[in-house]
Amino acid sequence: MRLGHDLKLQTNTTVVGRIAGTGLTFLVVVIGWVFFRATTFDSAIAILQSMFGMHGVSLPDVIAMRTGALAPWLADRGVVFMPGGGRDFVMTYFWIATLLPVVFLAPNTQQIMQRFKPSLDSSDTVHRIGMTWQANLRWACVMSVVLALGLLSLTRPSEFLYFQF
Repeated sequence: MRLGHDLKLQTNTTVVGRIAGTGLTFLVVVIGWVFFRATTFDSAIAILQSMFGMHGVSLPDVIAMRTGALAPWLADRGVVFMPGGGRDFVMTYFWIATLLPVVFLAPNTQQIMQRFKPSLDSSDTVHRIGMTWQANLRWACVMSVVLALGLLSLTRPSEFLYFQF
């Protein structure tokens, strides 16, 4: 009888299992962030209740104008249409839709750097869209654009998350 077995995570999962695992991880992380950002436990609970629609749902009135017959149906179910904020609402969801494929299709740092030593065991990593880092002009340009966009987005001061602890 063998007492020790090689413990290796099984990587043969289904697509549904991977999607469910990713969704569950995302949900838990988002809920966890609320407790880091809120000033008190009670305010964290109030924020979570609002996130799940327990304090009502409000949308910009521009959405009501664009939905036609769906707007009265939504209003009957408690959705409140507020004036203003339509541009911010649309731009927020535009950026979410634009960047979600980058988040889920781009390789992680281990996948990008797997051919350089020292590295983690990468025998079972999957190459996503053929992106492996190389010291060349293309990668320099891509990283320069990412750096420039990151610096240009720093238009307002933001307090460090852990200052409240």
